[in-house]
Amino acid sequence: MAVTFIDDGIVSFSKKNYSAATHSHYALELAFATSGLLNISTGDQHYKNIQAAIISPNTPHSFDCLHGESYIYFIDPTTTTGEHLINLYNLDNRPIVVLNTKEIDLYKNGEQFSLPGFDKKDDKKISEYTSMCVKLIHEHITEEDWSVDQLARKLFVSESRLAHIFKQDMNISIRQYILWKKIEIAATKSQTGCSLTESALYAGFTDSSHFIKTFKKMFGVRPSFAMKS
Repeated sequence: MAVTFIDDGIVSFSKKNYSAATHSHYALELAFATSGLLNISTGDQHYKNIQAAIISPNTPHSFDCLHGESYIYFIDPTTTTGEHLINLYNLDNRPIVVLNTKEIDLYKNGEQFSLPGFDKKDDKKISEYTSMCVKLIHEHITEEDWSVDQLARKLFVSESRLAHIFKQDMNISIRQYILWKKIEIAATKSQTGCSLTESALYAGFTDSSHFIKTFKKMFGVRPSFAMKS
C-alpha cells in the first residue's frame, strides 16, 4: 500500500485487490478505481461496478476493488476541503454520491485539492469550548490515559455538557475524534520504519491489540494488511 500524507487532515493510499468488511469512520472518503471497478454497500444501498464515489463521514459501508487497484482519500470533514465537499454534495443528508466522468477527472488530478473554490470558503464556526477542546486534544493526544473527564476539568465544564457541544459542532463524539487522531499519528509513525507496535504505543494506544481492534473497526481490515505493500 502506498500511503501519502497530503496535508493536515488529508491522507491518501492506493492498494491492489482491496476489500474491507463493513466499517465506519470519522473521515469523508473519496474513492477511485484506477483499474478495475468499485463495489460499495451502505447496508440498504448497493453500488456495483462504479468508477468513483464519495462516502459521507460516519457511514457504515463495505468496500472492494478486487482484480484492480483503488486510490482513496480520507479527508477530515472539518478541513476546508472536507467542508467544501460536504456542502457541494449535501453529504449531511446523503450517505454516498457516485461521481460522473467529469468529476472523476477533476478530483483525480486535484493537485492536493487546490481546486477552484476550496480556498475561498470561510472556516467552520464552532464554539469556544470545541475549539479549546480540539487544541487540548492535539497537545495531549499521545498520552495513554488522556480522557474526556480530563478535558472537561481543564475547561471547567461538565463532561456531559462538553460532550454535547463537541458532538453538535463536530458531528462526532470526543472519544471517536481522539481515536481517529491517534490512528492518524500511528499511521504517520509507521511510515518512518517503526513497527505497528512501536507506532501504536507512540500514538498513545494502551497496546498493539487496542490499536488493531480500533483500526479494524474503522477501516474493516487489520493494520498489518492495510500498511503492507
